[in-house]
Amino acid sequence: MDMAKKNYTHTKKERVQLDFSQESLYRLDALKFQIGAGTRGETIRQALRLFDWFINETDPDSTIEVADRHGQVTARFKANLLHGTLHLN
Repeated sequence: MDMAKKNYTHTKKERVQLDFSQESLYRLDALKFQIGAGTRGETIRQALRLFDWFINETDPDSTIEVADRHGQVTARFKANLLHGTLHLN
C-alpha cells in the first residue's frame, strides 16, 4: 500500500474526460451540492478517496455498519458490495 500511496502524491495533473448518463450526471451534481464541493472534479476526487479507503481498509467479507449520533445502527452492508465488479449507471 505504501507504493500505491506514493503514486498519489505527485502534483502534476492530467485531464480526464468522462461520459455520464443524464441520471448519473444528476446524481453527481446532487452530491456536489450536498457536500458543498466547488466543482464536479472535487466531488469525484472526494468519492475516489472514500472508495480507496473502503477497498484498502476492508476485506470483502467485512460488514460495514453506519451508526447515528446515538450509536444506533442505521445501515449495514457487506463490503463485498464494493470489492467486486460494479455496474453503475
